[in-house]
Amino acid sequence: AHGSQTPTAVALAYTKAMRARPDRREVLARMPHSLLIAGQEDPAISEEDSRAQESLVTRFVLLEGVGHMGMYEKNAAGIEALAAFLRQTFPSKAVE
Repeated sequence: AHGSQTPTAVALAYTKAMRARPDRREVLARMPHSLLIAGQEDPAISEEDSRAQESLVTRFVLLEGVGHMGMYEKNAAGIEALAAFLRQTFPSKAVE
């Protein structure tokens, strides 16, 4: 629903920018702490492609029943994945 509200010109510009972007996997691999939350049913990025990035990140979470916009589709699951990552990464900080 949220994506369908995006004006066509904006969606086209975004798509062109995403296609032209440089490969930044080496930057991701060098980050000391990183989280990748992927949607199992994402029509834009396959589960296989998402899992191919798993070795580059500190924590990989695949949300079941989620497409490309998990922050809307399963908001609570995304928040819990982020909170768990923060608790694991920064145990001295209280994350509720």
